[in-house]
Amino acid sequence: MDREMKESDIETKELDKCTQEQKKNMKVKVLFFARARDLAGVSDKVLDIEEGSTTLDCVNKLILQVPSLKAIYDCMAVALNEMYTSDSTIVKDGDELALIPPISGG
Repeated sequence: MDREMKESDIETKELDKCTQEQKKNMKVKVLFFARARDLAGVSDKVLDIEEGSTTLDCVNKLILQVPSLKAIYDCMAVALNEMYTSDSTIVKDGDELALIPPISGG
């Protein structure tokens, strides 16, 4: 029985490895505007993500990489390929994601 469990564990690990290898890594260009650009310290960045990621996944990964973006997280808009989008939209390789904070001034 103990041997069967070990073989099963090995099969599970191999299956997980195959599944991870099948997931394609993609690149998304992220544009930072106004306050987002100030917080990020750059106007754009290439983000490596896994196939099947959503815009929310991208934003969360960006916040891990650039924690200062938390300051505008609740009030920024997100656009995908120049169209405002929802958090659940799936991104594709080569897409362009824009973080747009609220505009102020007069």
